[in-house]
Amino acid sequence: MGQRTCTFDGCRRILYAKALCSGHWNQQWKGQDLRPLREWGVRQSQIAALIAGPPTDECILVLWPSGETHPQVQINGRIETVGAAALILSGFPRPPDAECCHDPLICNTGRCCNPRHVRWDTKKANEADKVIAGTVIRGTEVNTNVLVESQVREIRALAQARQLTQREIAARYGITQSTVSNIKHRRSWAWLD
Repeated sequence: MGQRTCTFDGCRRILYAKALCSGHWNQQWKGQDLRPLREWGVRQSQIAALIAGPPTDECILVLWPSGETHPQVQINGRIETVGAAALILSGFPRPPDAECCHDPLICNTGRCCNPRHVRWDTKKANEADKVIAGTVIRGTEVNTNVLVESQVREIRALAQARQLTQREIAARYGITQSTVSNIKHRRSWAWLD
């Protein structure tokens, strides 16, 4: 059975609640009269037209306002990035639990819809691609970060040695006990040796 869609006349978005998509349900929840939702993002026909040309190894960029790095398009009631849309429209449907990954060595541009530059892969592989491309923000690059790498190494060493409690370590570095626990168990700063 296919995905059920919104019951509002002409709406083909995926069902969210009370026989409506999230947009129409939100209108109803706010006590507004139901009305057609505005079109947004890139149209599916734009992506199809861009990838219909002769195969190329160059980036095929979607025109998009400069502030947005990952334009989106609605396909079969689901919001997709333009890279994912290019794969779907090229005959490569999304496998379960897969993400659209841009090849970090080719272009790694969120506006690119060249099917040769994207693939379906796991979240872990996509995160690894971000590290290769240098687009992941972590460690001291996070603007709310309190610690530096050397302090994280010290915290790990102290926590492993069990000379101090996690609360005592936290007090020494001006952080919470849960942060010490997350560092110790590599739930945060996991990438740091």
